[in-house]
Amino acid sequence: MKTPEELGITEEEFKNLLIVKSLLDSGSLTYYYEETDSPFRFDMNTTSSGNEYECGSVACIGGWVSFFMQGNKFSKESIMKIDHVIADNYVNMDKSPPLEKLYFPELEDYDINDFYEAITPVEASQAIQNFLETGNPKWDSVLDEETLEIRMMELENF
Repeated sequence: MKTPEELGITEEEFKNLLIVKSLLDSGSLTYYYEETDSPFRFDMNTTSSGNEYECGSVACIGGWVSFFMQGNKFSKESIMKIDHVIADNYVNMDKSPPLEKLYFPELEDYDINDFYEAITPVEASQAIQNFLETGNPKWDSVLDEETLEIRMMELENF
């Protein structure tokens, strides 16, 4: 695993990427399109969102990193404390530049709106691991295009 300095990211980003990866690996962040009562959801198509009923929060890799960088704990009590403006600004403008490829996957022949929501927690975790080891998330090797096509068709009916 590379150091934060070698990756070109802050210590805080590094530490929180490890936390997010651990939560993805343990199943604590559930795929948004999975039926579950968990308030802790993952969707690469959403920076961060919560709702007035306080039933949970949905976020992408960068959104969850921002959640923890804002000093929040992984608990039902703090889930609605994420500042969505700060999360959006962090993901879209304030992150360390090397994180761009991790937070915004690119695949040849796909528009981002076509496949972001089809990325699962397992795939996101693998991309984080790749990034931490090499500085490159290697989304093209993580995401199988045939599987993505099938998943995207399924999501159209969700």
